[in-house]
Amino acid sequence: MKIGMMCLWNAANGPSIHAELLGRAWVKLSHQLKIFSSQKHPDARPTFQKDEDFVIRHFRVDEVIPFTRATSFDPSPLLNEEYEIFVAQNVERLPAEKLLEVFPQIKKKAVTVQVVHEGKAPEDPLYYQFDWDAIVCFDHRYKDYLVKSFPTERIHMISYPYHPLKLRSKKEARRKLRLPQDEKIVFSFGF
Repeated sequence: MKIGMMCLWNAANGPSIHAELLGRAWVKLSHQLKIFSSQKHPDARPTFQKDEDFVIRHFRVDEVIPFTRATSFDPSPLLNEEYEIFVAQNVERLPAEKLLEVFPQIKKKAVTVQVVHEGKAPEDPLYYQFDWDAIVCFDHRYKDYLVKSFPTERIHMISYPYHPLKLRSKKEARRKLRLPQDEKIVFSFGF
């Protein structure tokens, strides 16, 4: 299968991590993948990873407040690359105005899927103008606001992928990591 995915990629944020988990799994399953991503984006803190050959960087975003708009956008990769499925991750943070302009041409050649990462209903009116074939969200918190703007039958809940929990010895883990055995450890992830 040929899949095109528009998302942040090799960036230290949740939607990028989700896209990378899915994208790299698809490649391992022998699907052909094209990633359409940003050259610059305020949410894309660099990870210094080298992009894979299937990554095409063709737009730039300098600000996401009040709405995400492209400061540069080359539509040709979206229009000229071959794919049967088009996936867009975290649309609120993609250049919606420019994507909306080419969306009818994308729909002519591919099934369109939005993966929702927005924790609340986006304020950008352009967000609601896309006619997605399917919308994927992680749980009811997302679905509760999506059903107010999109057909219910197009909304599908699929849990966020995670590594299965492996219970192991806490003492052994602390020893290997050279952490104190009897002190509390606080772990924080995110913004």
